[in-house]
Amino acid sequence: MFKRLTEQILLNLGEMEDEFRLFHLRDDAVIIIVAASCALFANLAMLRVDFILFRDSPDLFFFMILARCFYTAIAGVFLFVVYRTKQAARFDVFVFAWLLFTAVYFSLLNFTRPTNYLTTTFDLLFIFGMYLLSPLPLKHTVALGISFSIGSTIVAYIYKPDVSAFVLGSAASAHVFIQMIGLASAMQVQSLRRRVFQAYARERNAHELTQDLLRVDALTRSLSRGYFFELAQREFERAKRLDLSMCVLVIDLDHFKKINDIHGHHAGDNVLGRFARFVMEHKRSQDIFGRLGGEEFGMILPGVGIKDALTVTKRIQTAWAKKAVRVDSKTIVSTMSVGVAEISDRDRRFDELLNRADSLMYKAKRRGRNRVAHK
Repeated sequence: MFKRLTEQILLNLGEMEDEFRLFHLRDDAVIIIVAASCALFANLAMLRVDFILFRDSPDLFFFMILARCFYTAIAGVFLFVVYRTKQAARFDVFVFAWLLFTAVYFSLLNFTRPTNYLTTTFDLLFIFGMYLLSPLPLKHTVALGISFSIGSTIVAYIYKPDVSAFVLGSAASAHVFIQMIGLASAMQVQSLRRRVFQAYARERNAHELTQDLLRVDALTRSLSRGYFFELAQREFERAKRLDLSMCVLVIDLDHFKKINDIHGHHAGDNVLGRFARFVMEHKRSQDIFGRLGGEEFGMILPGVGIKDALTVTKRIQTAWAKKAVRVDSKTIVSTMSVGVAEISDRDRRFDELLNRADSLMYKAKRRGRNRVAHK
């Protein structure tokens, strides 16, 4: 039963832990800044209590003013540093150091209180707040919380002789109780935050996978028709806006139906996949290549004029004609017909440019296939 309970607590996301901490860094910083600001103002507000306790001891009251100003200055530096921190590891170091400093500071203040005066209420609030709000790994928070309880209890038992044993025992019991409640709360909060992030990460990954499926043709791994048109339209608008060269290629594999009829659709799919990989290996990184449908593909050559586009196209066409595809011990050789069109002042939409390239592709087919046609 205990094992099942502990399995429900998620305190570390493994490889995702660093991403989780970085994702929540700004939120954690805001929470710690608010908590530190509250502690700072509470520290200053206690000057009123100091005045009541030490109004007959000006030197001691002046010492308390210096001590509280010192804490205020340290807290101010901490707030500034944490606000500017961009790394989770450094953030943890600063938060741990500030919490430790705060715990030591308030423990030492107990020595200035009357021998019949306990700060148990404040101590318990500090411990519970630390458990609930600390973004540190749980083991660090537990170490700080237990250390503070031990220190407060030792001070109470040794330096508070005027407090009854019953009250001291009740205070010690309260510390034990708040440690248990604080630990349970911290485990619940930290586990919940990680599970929420885990669910968010899964949803994000699923969304990215869906986007990839929409952007990539499943068979050829080239761009899908929709995404090809989206990128092509952007490139077309950029070319028109900046008066840049751009060429469009429409590529069709010759006699592809015959490949399917003779060798089967499995072989045809293999040829399409090999052809797409072949083109993607030979194109430039900035070129846009996608499947328009069936055995027809499109390619955008940004910043390229018709002369260079023809050079590139004929090189790919010649190399593919010599490429043999092996499918189930069969050798299949395929050729391609290509239409090449260059952007002009008459083009108002990308569709117009693509239609010209498509018409030229059919012109290359009518001339005998395995050709490049251009205007």
